[in-house]
Amino acid sequence: QRDLGAAPGQVPTVRDLLGELALAAHADQCRIGPKLYGCYATPVGSDEVVRLDAPKAMADLQQSEVLSEVVVLSEPWDGHCGKGGGLYQELLCSTKFCKLFVELVIRTATYGVFHGDLKRENVLFVLGEDRKVAALALSNFDPAFVKLVPAHRGGRYQDEGPWTDGVPCLAVLMVMCFLAEVRCQSDKWVGPPLANALARAMFAELCKQLEPMAKGGDVLEAALHAPTLRLVCDRLVGRDDDLDVD
Repeated sequence: QRDLGAAPGQVPTVRDLLGELALAAHADQCRIGPKLYGCYATPVGSDEVVRLDAPKAMADLQQSEVLSEVVVLSEPWDGHCGKGGGLYQELLCSTKFCKLFVELVIRTATYGVFHGDLKRENVLFVLGEDRKVAALALSNFDPAFVKLVPAHRGGRYQDEGPWTDGVPCLAVLMVMCFLAEVRCQSDKWVGPPLANALARAMFAELCKQLEPMAKGGDVLEAALHAPTLRLVCDRLVGRDDDLDVD
């Protein structure tokens, strides 16, 4: 059972579950999250297992109905990057990991997604035959922390659709979220040195990959996109209904 979109210790409602599944499905389509194959849930007080992607079953459920058990089926990954997730620290600090992570973060931003809970446990990995990191993906698309950010103006980046003027901003914010978790949630003798080493590698890779978006200017200056910063903050606290980001 997972606390999908629910307060700590509380079981989720159908609405909570659908909110996370919608974001996870978007992540699947954008190739930033694992492929989803199905979801099954059992309402409280019922022995019937309901498949959440079946239209008839969905029509029979009230969005406020509380669920006692949730099972989500998705493609397998080798593990996650958190403690006990199977990824050794030397792989976390590898050039390949940093390159793949920055590519993933920029792809996430390119599709208008801000993942505000970007910690090691929410980064999945696959190892290649050489036992090195071959691919990464994000997980845990809780609507309380994951927000969709609309495009400010049209455009494309590296022939992939759609991106916003705020992509550098979103990418830098997500890298900083990841580094903050590494620094603060690790042993004091490990966290700061590890975060510093990752920061040097990731920001160098960010500047390299975001350079086309800077349009000849400074990459970090391009990342300080005030409308995007304001939009993300307001979305996280629920104050974005009438926000004009232009």
